[in-house]
Amino acid sequence: MEPYFSIIIPAYNRAAVLPTAVKSVMAQSFTNWELLVIDDGSKDNTAELMKTFISEARVRYIYQDNAERSAARNKGISLARGKYICFLDSDDAYMPEHLQLIHEELQSKKEPVAMLRTFARVHEGESAWPQEFVTPGSKHPLQYLHSYTIYPCCVCLHRNILAEHLFDVRFSSAEDTDLWTRVLKQYPLIVLQKLTAEYYISPGNSSSSLGVEAHLRYIKTLEHIFSDARVKELVPAGLIKTYFWKRYLWITHQHIRNGDKEQARASFRKMMAAYPSKMFAAETWGTYLRIRKIRNTK
Repeated sequence: MEPYFSIIIPAYNRAAVLPTAVKSVMAQSFTNWELLVIDDGSKDNTAELMKTFISEARVRYIYQDNAERSAARNKGISLARGKYICFLDSDDAYMPEHLQLIHEELQSKKEPVAMLRTFARVHEGESAWPQEFVTPGSKHPLQYLHSYTIYPCCVCLHRNILAEHLFDVRFSSAEDTDLWTRVLKQYPLIVLQKLTAEYYISPGNSSSSLGVEAHLRYIKTLEHIFSDARVKELVPAGLIKTYFWKRYLWITHQHIRNGDKEQARASFRKMMAAYPSKMFAAETWGTYLRIRKIRNTK
């Protein structure tokens, strides 16, 4: 019997956290699944670790030379046999009823060719909070997507969609948002208002603490996403401007922390060019004053 769900976990040097993700799949109450762990050229003991799991017939371990997570996920998609394909990052986890709840929803809707999203409990350090249950209402799915965060661990896609759309290997930041955008231009979105996954923000990986290069990679992906005329038509201009304004704000703060006044000024100018109407926002003035206080220019 073919699996109903294929779950894809990309992993690169994640042996320390990978077992939790794998075990969360193996603990699912719904049992007709396969798990594909795509090892993206790990140098740690991921391969040795996975030997303890592949005795389970539903678990498959595939090694490839390092090509980044988009390529790893695409490799998993190419090997998947399930009718629906789900994603799970190596440091996240499913709650035990994740697949069961999705299966019930898909059955109730007669197995649509669609994208389905659930919600996650978000963990950062010692804190944890559930995502707010929000539905699109009258909004187009693309406007909804770019208004609320949809984590990979909360997404399930019909395999036919992924026969047309894959992760773009050019991008290593926001590559999931790029794929969801292309999918929702064409296919419906089902919002299952259930908390079904655990999403972990790694230390130093929150938006406010990422390095400059990571933010610039994210901006590159956003520029590609919003170069599409249809996307620009469906997503409000203010929302698009806010995307770029926030990224340049975080870059500016990183330069401030580094004591680099000239770079802080440069990114502040880009921030204001992205959304001039934010000139009188409290965050804008606070950032401007912090730049003025920098004494040492690199």
